[in-house]
Amino acid sequence: MKIASRISRVLAPTAFKIVGSDIFGFWRWIEYTETWDRQRRDEWRLQRLGDLVEHCWENVPFYREFWSDHGVKIRRPRSFEELTQFPTVNRDIFREQRQRVTAENLRAIPHKNESTGGTTGSPLQYKQDLSAHSLRYAFAWHWWRSIGYRFGDDVCTIMGGSLQPGQASLKNRVRQWLSRYHGVSCLSMNQHVAKACYAVIRQYQPSIIYGYPSMIAEFCEYVEKRDSVFGSLRAVVPTAEMLLPHYRHKIEQTLGVPVFDNYGCNDGGLLSIECELHQGFHHNDLESIIEVNSPDDAGIGRCTITNLWNRSMPFVRYENGDLIALGQSKCSCGRVYPLIRCVDGRTGDVLRFPNGATLGPPGLTLIFKEFPIDAWQVVQMGPSALEIRIKSKQRLDAEKEEYIGKVIRQHLDLDVAIKIHYPAQLATTSRGKLRPVFVATPVKELTAADASGK
Repeated sequence: MKIASRISRVLAPTAFKIVGSDIFGFWRWIEYTETWDRQRRDEWRLQRLGDLVEHCWENVPFYREFWSDHGVKIRRPRSFEELTQFPTVNRDIFREQRQRVTAENLRAIPHKNESTGGTTGSPLQYKQDLSAHSLRYAFAWHWWRSIGYRFGDDVCTIMGGSLQPGQASLKNRVRQWLSRYHGVSCLSMNQHVAKACYAVIRQYQPSIIYGYPSMIAEFCEYVEKRDSVFGSLRAVVPTAEMLLPHYRHKIEQTLGVPVFDNYGCNDGGLLSIECELHQGFHHNDLESIIEVNSPDDAGIGRCTITNLWNRSMPFVRYENGDLIALGQSKCSCGRVYPLIRCVDGRTGDVLRFPNGATLGPPGLTLIFKEFPIDAWQVVQMGPSALEIRIKSKQRLDAEKEEYIGKVIRQHLDLDVAIKIHYPAQLATTSRGKLRPVFVATPVKELTAADASGK
């Protein structure tokens, strides 16, 4: 066993608990609750829901008024069906009411500030209880154990990180070391990033690769030309965007290990992962209550989340912008966790450039997540030309606009022409979902001059 892994397994439980994230305590609790039958789990969830609703009535100004305006008088739901009497809240409402969604007793709630760049193109800043944060990590690592991971094993991350060199704080570097996470900031995939990822895998011999499926698939192009046998690798866990079938095929064929898809929503409070049968996503029903709002004939509707843990900024019947369908029967794997049968969301094109670099949707979210905007789109207008479309009540200042171009050009290693516009409306799919990243049609074929960068 690696010395670093031994040190991590000894130090991490105490270190995380000291900073308020008792991940290993929650991990033990998850294992304990797996012995509960369905009745006991539902009784616990209903009790927790009642506590949350009472907390909102007493401490959250937005919900007090919003529910009263919709004629809701329920203080503690007596059944899960009564939850449907509460109105839903979408991301736009949540963003506009952000201050009033914050609990008045915030100082008494251990929490952290979080933000999402919005893989659906709609950023959000929010607060997350440390207990909710700890539970999510505990569930993920608990599930990874079933696919060959043991805490302390090295993990290669092919996903976003610091957008510019040297930005990672000491606290984050320590946390990454204790968790044994190693990777390269992956806003885009190019030869330099692929080479660095390959070197990380060779050096640390990870058991898991965790990251953006589009970028991992692009990385496989680099691996195919070299030795693709990584003996320590047990699985690949994609995150942040849809795992399209050709991504799964490419990854499994190249790396020779199974892919266990992952679907989550950190702001709403949802994490779900495939089991070995790959028949859907198992979600932790003790974390959140998941509903499908306005389902169609196939059972697909708006994903609606009620987080049972987050009190600093509660998410009650929160629509995250994705479309899902729930499984109607228990998975034959025998696990206690219910299934999300399918997910329709977080899709976008992979943008390709003359120097061989690619740019995917998840990495771009890192650029926009701290900006005071409603939504964003990145559209490739030509081989080396991008149009940034921003929906916002006011323009970003010149410094922020320059920052967008600087980060994109830096990661692509290419002098891309970038124009920023502020249209009243952004392009959507036939189902009305925002398209965060796509290629304009038609984009001319690359010429020899384009490919040489001239």
